[in-house]
Amino acid sequence: NNIAQNQKTASEQNAKHNNKKVVFDDKTNEFIVPSELWDAWYEAYQLIDPQTEVDKAAAWVLSNPTRKKKDWARFLNNWLTKAQDKAERAKAYRDGVKW
Repeated sequence: NNIAQNQKTASEQNAKHNNKKVVFDDKTNEFIVPSELWDAWYEAYQLIDPQTEVDKAAAWVLSNPTRKKKDWARFLNNWLTKAQDKAERAKAYRDGVKW
């Protein structure tokens, strides 16, 4: 399962990261996220792959250097919420649910 593999990769990537704060590493152009937050995201956002969405958010950050955020955790949570909402609408459309 690709989502399970990404979850494992995210946990391994952040195992050495003891800080509880989300940071954007300007050297690697990646977010460093505490494993507890990854676990919460995979539980809360089941229609999407949080790792893929965080990678998309990192690409957005690189494309918008003048729009740096003060609170990366909030930025990512908002990003994931929007992606989940979009996935829910798409699923409802596929299932023939009227809004």
